[in-house]
Amino acid sequence: MGDKKRLTAGASKSPHSRRVGASTLEFAIVAPIIFLVVLALFQFASLMMSQNVLTNAAREGGRVASLPGTTSANTVILAVQDYLQRGGVNPSSVTVNVTPASLSDVGSGDELHVSVSAPISGLAWIWALAPPGGNLSAEVTYTRE
Repeated sequence: MGDKKRLTAGASKSPHSRRVGASTLEFAIVAPIIFLVVLALFQFASLMMSQNVLTNAAREGGRVASLPGTTSANTVILAVQDYLQRGGVNPSSVTVNVTPASLSDVGSGDELHVSVSAPISGLAWIWALAPPGGNLSAEVTYTRE
């Protein structure tokens, strides 16, 4: 009679109940990996958006610098910082370089260079996934009108 109880106790577990446990274990193993992939996709998208904002800010600075009435690099830097602010990028962490520094000596047809650079760590939404020590940058060359 003791053997009969042991058989009935083992027979009460259906294959379905054992499969639920296996599914839970598989989910526990796979879920963190999927979660990290989704976070990495968000991080990549945010960095691509920031790169786009930096590029357009450099273009805006180049457009302002190419206008005949612009005589100071500070005017160009303020235009770039304003665009960055409207684009959701903190302008205090961004470096803007205008070449030549004095735009009053630039004649019509001369080249002007505007470069914008920012550390990735300041642009990343998820700081733990940001590559260490990297920069995003954009550079444009315009001719004076």
